[in-house]
Amino acid sequence: MRYKMLLLVGTLLVFFSAAEIVSRIALHPPQDIELVGVEQYQPNQSSLNEEPVIVFKGTHKTLYNYPGTGARLRPNTWGIIKDHSVSHRTVDIRTNALGYRNREIGKKNATRILVLGDSITLADYVQENETYVRQLEKMLQESGKDVEVINAGVGAINLAEEFAILLETGRSVDPDMVLIGLYLNDASESFAFQTSSLGMLSYSRFLSWAVRSIEKAYRVSLMKRRSLQPIDKEAREKFAQANEHADGITWRKSELRLNQMIIDDWADWGYAWSGNAWERIAGIMEEFQRIGKEDGFLVVVVLFPVRYQVESEYLNAVPQQQFNATMAGLGIPHLDLLPELRQAYRTANESPYYDHAHYTVPGNQVVAGLISAFLAPLAQ
Repeated sequence: MRYKMLLLVGTLLVFFSAAEIVSRIALHPPQDIELVGVEQYQPNQSSLNEEPVIVFKGTHKTLYNYPGTGARLRPNTWGIIKDHSVSHRTVDIRTNALGYRNREIGKKNATRILVLGDSITLADYVQENETYVRQLEKMLQESGKDVEVINAGVGAINLAEEFAILLETGRSVDPDMVLIGLYLNDASESFAFQTSSLGMLSYSRFLSWAVRSIEKAYRVSLMKRRSLQPIDKEAREKFAQANEHADGITWRKSELRLNQMIIDDWADWGYAWSGNAWERIAGIMEEFQRIGKEDGFLVVVVLFPVRYQVESEYLNAVPQQQFNATMAGLGIPHLDLLPELRQAYRTANESPYYDHAHYTVPGNQVVAGLISAFLAPLAQ
């Protein structure tokens, strides 16, 4: 018995040692976040040049609060994300007193644009000056516009939570324009991004990868099991019945494969192929308009496509058609980025995406340029 136990322990040690060696060769280090003074860091001109003093280590949830209205970035927090899971870069994240990834907001002396959105707008996988929000501000100012652009984006939230942010803190900055960075999953139920702390496991590349893989699979399973109401499941079934779909072929060349991906990701971005999604969005947008009339700001919306629409050889623009019809019906100025992004991709012959949704640094620049040209006549 003792021999068998020693043999088992020895086998496991050899297995884990081999797995660790292979993991360190083939896998990126696990994403880690170091916080520099949770709710104690006071951003000001002098502190931006100081060397960070690490006082806390953790995961994404250490950067967030979770009140009853959804996820929010912690105010007055300085975080350093190491080997970000999207860009695999080390990124500096700093929030102001309102919990925005933005400099402190002082006295209003220019046209003020408040940008609401999800992880695409927050863009915590690139440096702040590389985000489309900061690039947009720079481009508008260089074109002669006296504007201030404020980034109120938060990762893993939906349109209803963005409206809550407007009510909680957004109105206090007295915006002249509220720009909503809409993504295809913004009508879906939000599953705020949280992960457990790896603790001692963070020293093992293999065990870190295994834990994160299990967590990711669980989140996907949870989203697919819980997020669809009966009416949404019915809409997915109708889509599946009305559209041919297939696995095992490339989405770049075959719309059949894209249709299968839409079905598989119905609880996320695929839901935008349902009319139900746009009915929900229309209802929330009416509330944005109501607050805009009360406070005197203009509501503007930009729609971000999924990568598969931009880089495919065929055009599937069903969500964009519904988006344009919905916003036109509400009388809301709006921009569909799909046509211009498809053209930009073909011109550059380089993907503007890190993954299916999040933009590279050049991709953020392209997006900012398109939005800047659209907003220029409105930002008077």
